Parts: sequence; structure tokens; C-alpha cells
Amino acid sequence: GEGLPGADPLVPQALVPVPTAALPRGIALIDAPDIDSVSEENRTLAKELLSAADLWLFVTTANRYADAVPWELLHAAAARSITIAVVLNRVPEGDEEAIETDLRRMLREAGIEAVLIHTVTEQPRDERGLINPISLAPLTLWIRELGADAPARAAIARTTLAGTVETLARNLRTLALEQERQQASHHALTLVATEEYEKALTSIDAALSDGSLLRGEVLSRWHDFVGTGDFFRSLDNTIGRLRDRVGSALRGQPAAAQKVEDALETGIYAVVMDAAARASEGTRARWRATRAGRSLLQRLDAAPTPTGSASPAGASPEEEFSAAVAAEIRLWQASVLDMIREEGAGKRQRARFLSLSVNAVAVLMMVAAFSLTGGLTGVEVGIAGGSGVVGAKLLESIFGEDAVRRMATRARTDLLERMGALLREHGRPCTEVLAETEPEVPAETVWDAARSVHSLAEAMTAESA
Repeated sequence: GEGLPGADPLVPQALVPVPTAALPRGIALIDAPDIDSVSEENRTLAKELLSAADLWLFVTTANRYADAVPWELLHAAAARSITIAVVLNRVPEGDEEAIETDLRRMLREAGIEAVLIHTVTEQPRDERGLINPISLAPLTLWIRELGADAPARAAIARTTLAGTVETLARNLRTLALEQERQQASHHALTLVATEEYEKALTSIDAALSDGSLLRGEVLSRWHDFVGTGDFFRSLDNTIGRLRDRVGSALRGQPAAAQKVEDALETGIYAVVMDAAARASEGTRARWRATRAGRSLLQRLDAAPTPTGSASPAGASPEEEFSAAVAAEIRLWQASVLDMIREEGAGKRQRARFLSLSVNAVAVLMMVAAFSLTGGLTGVEVGIAGGSGVVGAKLLESIFGEDAVRRMATRARTDLLERMGALLREHGRPCTEVLAETEPEVPAETVWDAARSVHSLAEAMTAESA
């Protein structure tokens, strides 16, 4: 023949139909290779044939009926409600009853009620190597009766088919459970990455609010820019005079203003890089604690890392991220400068503006953005000597108190949004590997299929009853 439908084309097919009058019409007796053959091709063919059969005729011997390999298949047959007949061959005379009783016990424990158990005793063979046909008479008669009883054959086929369908339903239920576990695991791993990067953004927010950014190098450069606390303490409390005197002090310090900007850039850069590194390390550590997470890390580490067109050739992802952070901070500083120009475009503000450089006012606003909007009482947090208060008052004298707070909030929100976008980009490899491994078919879809197939199996079983 041409082989079995659906069989592996690489497996040699040995199914050769041979018409014979010894079998009644409607019966095809297929001799499968040994299920425990040393040949893998034979074992594969045997399983294909057994899967296609309506009834199994299990031929074994007194010495081998308890072997493990056939019983693995018999247990599978019981799960599929396949009809089974047994020929117990080469049984020593006098031991028939004991061996057959033990075999029936094993079948019963496996959930199998054999339609026939026929025992053949050990006996001499004829010149052709065949045993006496009389010893097989009960088996031959049973096959002939089955061949003559079309309804019985149909009932066997329906029972086997219903069992196969029910097995499919069980397999689908198992698959649905595993799909649920996979979805839950995938969701948990996604949540880990989300939590770690949200925590990173929160830490950036906190660093921009608690005054810590306005210490160290920023504080030193700020004092170079606005002067010492003693200088400001000597000023009058009158805002107009204060503005004039501070303005004259600041107009000639563009280099000092730039140094404050540079120090702010360095400080913000360090905060963002540290937060991103912590998010990545936290995600990896928590993923590494689960088997599914370790699998994702293997895919993540094995994935190619394309270099963006705007990055230097051969730059690593971390180098690209570092450059992107520095560039985004500079863009933010430029946006603050644009905002100052926009807000200072009015006649009144322009007149007050002329006493200061735009860059100097922008620096004052950048510092204010990290204090006025953070729930603190003023820019004096982290700024020694009260010089920060003077800066805030000076801004208010130009734009008004409400406008200063609105602008400071806008600047700080803009910076956080920019840094949030950078963190999302930093976590994109994790997001991508999660997207690649997300289950395509929802577990509920598999549950629906399992219920439908089970209902079909029940209907087929009822029809066979």
C-alpha cells in the first residue's frame, strides 16, 4: 500500500494488504510490528496502526504478559475505551488457570474488560512451524461471529471513536490548565518588569523632589552663579530693589549660568542611569527566581541587539541609552529656555526681563522646578544661605507667583515624561521578549473547545449504549 494517512513520510511503511478467505468480509486483521522492537521505525509504525484500529488483539505469552512496555499502551487503550481481546500463548499445561487469573487481575486493575481472553498451551508445531488450528478455534469463531454481526462491529467502532474523542477532551482540559498556568506566569513576569520600571520612575521623581539633586556640585555651581548667602542677606527686602541688584549681579555671569546647567545635567543623568540600572537588575533578579523567567532571560540574552541609526557604529545598548539620556536632558533644558522666552514675551515681563539674561532666568526656573513642585516650602531645601529663596522671589517679581509655580510644575512634569519615555525604551528588550512569548490562544478558548469535544463524546457514547 501507499502507507498510513498522516504517518511520518520518513518512516518506511510496511502495511501490505493481503486478501484472504480466512477472514470474513468487514474484518481487516493488521499485524503490527513489535511495540518494543529494537527498530524505531517499527515502534513508530506499530503506534500508528494501534491508533487507527477499532479493536486490539493483544497477543502475548506466559513469560511476557506482564512486561512494562505493552502495559503502557494497554493503559492508554483503557483511557480511550478501546475494545481489547487477548491471546495468551505458550502457557505451560496445568498453569492455564493461574496465569489467566493473574492476567485478568492486571487487566481489571488497568480498567480493561477484555471481550475475549483465549489461552493457547505450549505445544509442538507441524512441519510448517504452525500450531494445531483446533487450539485457535474459539478465537477463529469469535472473529467470524464479529464479521457476521455488522451492528456489533459498528458498536465497537463507535465505542472506540467515542473513547478517542473523550481522550481528546481530556487532553484539551490538560492543555487548558497548562495554558492557564502559562498565562499566569507570563502575567506575573510582565508585572515584575512593570513594577521595577515604575519603581525606577518613582525614584527619579523622588530625587527631583527631595532636594538631594540641589546639593554637592549643583550647590557649588549655584553659589558661584548667585553669590554667597552673606551677599543676599545684605540685600533689602524690597522686591524691586532686590531684582535690580540681583540682575546686575547676574547679567555678567553667562559662564556661571552654564556651569549650573551642566551640573544639573550631570546630576539628573546620574539619577536616571542609576534608576534604569536598578530596574534592569531588579527585573532580571526576580525573573531568575522562576523557571519561566530563566527561559525568558535566555531568549533575552540570545537576541541580537540592533544599533540605532543615530548611534555610533558598534555602540552597546547601554552606551546608546547613556547618550540618549544626556541628549534628552539637554533637550529639556532647551525647552525650559523656550518656555521662559514664551512667558517673557509680554510687555511688562519684557521690561523686567531686560535686567537679566534669558539663560540666567532659565537656570533659576530649573532649580525652582526641583523644589517648588515637590511639596517643599521653598528652594531653600538643599540651597544653603537662603540664596534659593531669593531666586524664587526674583522669578515671582518677573512672572508672578502663580505663573512661577505653573511654569515650575510644567518643567518638572516635562522632565519626568521625558525620563519615563527613556525608561520605557530601556525596558523595551524585556517588553519585546514578553510579547514574543505571550500565549496566542487564551486558556478560555481551549476550555470552550474541551467542553465542546466532551459533549460530542457523551453524545457518541449515548448513541452506542
